[in-house]
Amino acid sequence: MCLAKPVDFFANTGNKVKLITLLSQKLRERGVSVRQAKADADVLIVSTAIDLTNVDEHPQVVIVGEDTDLVVLLVALVPDTCDILLLKPCSGKDVDRVYSSRNLQVALGPLREHIAFAHAISGCDTTSAPFGRGKRKAIQLLEKNPKLREQMSVFNDRFAEPEAIAKAGEIFLLALYGAGRNVETLDKLRFYMYNRTIGQQSLSKVIQLARLPPTSAAARQHSFRTFHQVQQWFGVELPATQWGWKMKDNSLHPNPTSLPPAPDYLLNLICCNCKSGRCTSCQCRKADLRCTAMCGQCRGLHCSNAQEIEIADGSNDDLDDIDTIWNIHGIEYTGIEVVL
Repeated sequence: MCLAKPVDFFANTGNKVKLITLLSQKLRERGVSVRQAKADADVLIVSTAIDLTNVDEHPQVVIVGEDTDLVVLLVALVPDTCDILLLKPCSGKDVDRVYSSRNLQVALGPLREHIAFAHAISGCDTTSAPFGRGKRKAIQLLEKNPKLREQMSVFNDRFAEPEAIAKAGEIFLLALYGAGRNVETLDKLRFYMYNRTIGQQSLSKVIQLARLPPTSAAARQHSFRTFHQVQQWFGVELPATQWGWKMKDNSLHPNPTSLPPAPDYLLNLICCNCKSGRCTSCQCRKADLRCTAMCGQCRGLHCSNAQEIEIADGSNDDLDDIDTIWNIHGIEYTGIEVVL
């Protein structure tokens, strides 16, 4: 008998569904109330705890968990009239910790209504985290800057327009990366920080591009996903594909940017050299790019990742001509004989 590793087992969605169904059935048979989340389980946990506090036989409700989202949602969603505890079990020599939603809300003060935004913009389960810019920095910015908090209130408005979200998100990220007043866009800040980094180190040293701020186009999509997540926490369902997500292979994937990763003349230089020529998992596909004439085996024509070419009706088609094939892919043909 061969047993699968836990990681391999849970990587299969069908396995997870069957296990959850089985556990739910066994728990119900033993008289345990079970609620199954269709989307975000943390929201269901906190909302269930809020519902239980209104029942007389539950004077004190305790949530047991370790997820940071639970702490954030306790602060953001629990009404002032309730006090729900979160028990965080600790292993080893550490002791268990108990957090009170009311005490957390009082301690955060005016930052309370922005805690969901701060958590999402700085990275959570559905949003990426700016490299080297942690949650502490994000929360300190909002704590010290009342004007910035006021500007970020738009993320709590379910009817906010996309342009308002994109603008507010860029303002916050500019502040997060320490931009001065004369820097108005992330594109300018990225260019300035890149030049400064080059000037402060030797040419042989590798530059960590991840430490640069995102482009304005990338930040726009990140802001959209942040808004979508904040609204989802507050119980507002918005179409994900309109807020920073795209549908691919029947599942949602983050839309990294609204612009191409580079100009066409540079993208055409990116190539793979798949031995099979099928390009089912080549470097081009991993970069979300089509194969081009530079690719070693397929030449951008005979693989599953080839660019779709529309051929007009008529008898003057000359796509078989070597010059035409190269020009379609943006490569200048210099007269050198090329064997395809």
